[in-house]
Amino acid sequence: MCDLDLEPCEIWNEKKRKAQKSHECDCCGRMIRPGEIYLVHFSVYDGDTTSEKVCAECWQQWVQQQIRVINHYGLRPALKEDRERLYGFTREFLNLPG
Repeated sequence: MCDLDLEPCEIWNEKKRKAQKSHECDCCGRMIRPGEIYLVHFSVYDGDTTSEKVCAECWQQWVQQQIRVINHYGLRPALKEDRERLYGFTREFLNLPG
């Protein structure tokens, strides 16, 4: 897993897509097959851009874990500083750089 880094991202974007061809999940390494829904993550952090593909299973696991993280740390995602902390936990859980 990546080290936890809570510095703010300059850009954070996530989109769900339907695979047109095979891709490897950047979180678990499983092949995402054509027709499967997956998440594309794009961010700019400290001037460096990253783009990763995350399978639906890994994303669903994070969504469930995210609720526990928000409750455990008392995060309020509507506040920028808490949202940035949550982005850091997301990067750590999904093995994303930054």
